[in-house]
Amino acid sequence: MSSTMTVSGLKQKYLFIPSQIRDPYLYYLLLNPPAEIDVALRAQPKPKEKEPKRKNHKHKRQRSETPEENPLIPSTIIFTQRCATAHLLHLLLNSLEIESVPLHSHLTQPQRLLSLARFRNKEVPVLVTTDVGSRGLDIPEVAMVVNWDCPRRSDDYIHRVGRTARAGRGGVAVTIVTERDVDLVQMIEKDIGVEMVEMELPEETVLEKMNAVSLARRMATMVGHLFFFLTSRREYRLTVRKCTIQDSERDKRQIKQKLSRGQRGMLPNDHFL
Repeated sequence: MSSTMTVSGLKQKYLFIPSQIRDPYLYYLLLNPPAEIDVALRAQPKPKEKEPKRKNHKHKRQRSETPEENPLIPSTIIFTQRCATAHLLHLLLNSLEIESVPLHSHLTQPQRLLSLARFRNKEVPVLVTTDVGSRGLDIPEVAMVVNWDCPRRSDDYIHRVGRTARAGRGGVAVTIVTERDVDLVQMIEKDIGVEMVEMELPEETVLEKMNAVSLARRMATMVGHLFFFLTSRREYRLTVRKCTIQDSERDKRQIKQKLSRGQRGMLPNDHFL
């Protein structure tokens, strides 16, 4: 296949790390994005409405520290294979004070639209999604795409990374490659005709946040289990209701059939009356 399957302005990289330490690497990558990201895509997110000023000096000191505690994170889409993984990463990032929104099939339609609107309007810098977010979304200004799970097919890879480097702007796609993904990456490189460049991050610096990230993951896992438990209950109720309606319609059809047969003399007409 031709290398034109991905745009020339896209920098394609891979990060080769063990699967069990992906969390701190993702955290570091978002806080320290690649220098190749287009300057135009590093614009400051839209500011939130200012709170009324207070005369409390303690409150002022806290506000003065805010810019240092919240470094600029470029507009980023993180792709996962499963809905549960997408929601867990969303909760994990929020626990680490990186604002994000989820997009997957376990959300209701209003929830999905709200997530897209907030990301498109630059209210939050990170969208965590499954492959439902790789096609048909009009989001022109995405600085970086991160493949948390290596795509299983080249077509999926092309659609994912195609979310960035649009309209002539530069963009970066980073694929996290674990010990199980080497063959997949080689297949993708062969199909698209491009060899990804290995990205190296300072391991010691990355792992300094290992404890904090692990704690955030435990908290996110508890909240995520609750979310999917409630979602499963909602889907169960909807399924029961749907089956009840279907059963009712089926019973009506059977009664009508038996009545019509009774009218032909096969059953007495008052058999079901």
